[in-house]
Amino acid sequence: MKKSEFQDRQIRTGLTKLNFRRRVLLCIGLVVLFSLILQAAGFISVDRLMGSTVTAQEESAKGKTGKKISPEALKQIESLADEKRSRTPSQQKIDSRLLYTIKMERGQAIADGIQTLETGLAADEDGFIEVDITANIDEALLKRLEKIKSEIISVYPQYRSIRARMPIGEIEAVASMDQVIFIQPKLEATTNGIDNGA
Repeated sequence: MKKSEFQDRQIRTGLTKLNFRRRVLLCIGLVVLFSLILQAAGFISVDRLMGSTVTAQEESAKGKTGKKISPEALKQIESLADEKRSRTPSQQKIDSRLLYTIKMERGQAIADGIQTLETGLAADEDGFIEVDITANIDEALLKRLEKIKSEIISVYPQYRSIRARMPIGEIEAVASMDQVIFIQPKLEATTNGIDNGA
């Protein structure tokens, strides 16, 4: 092997090692930067970054004010999480507030140990509620809504959107249809008010 080939090989090996070191340092820098971003956004605490022995339960038991959440409140949170995990495929297509309202209308508990919950929703005196349905709209879905005496307010197939006033007791059955993607309470239009000092 010639001296120049040997020197070239040494230079390439040195550059490869240098490139590897740079990559390692870059990765470490990115991990630190990402950790700082998560910490600044409130997703992880400085204690966790520093390897503190604070348990997840202790961490979650603190509110934003740093005060501990009561054991009763923690139990309710756990019950609601269990309820969400146990939902049927049809129930998973229904907004939580709407599903809780349906359960309360039927006289069912919302979750273990939780009989009622303030949802801000209620059926009217006829048992109807206005909802927005996201679906792949076809004749079968529209006929089903008509059959259960729903009042169809608007239909926009291109946006997969239906607004309807429908019997609250029929929402789960409609959600079970393959065409339905999601059912939620009617979304209220919002505007950004401009105070012109008048």
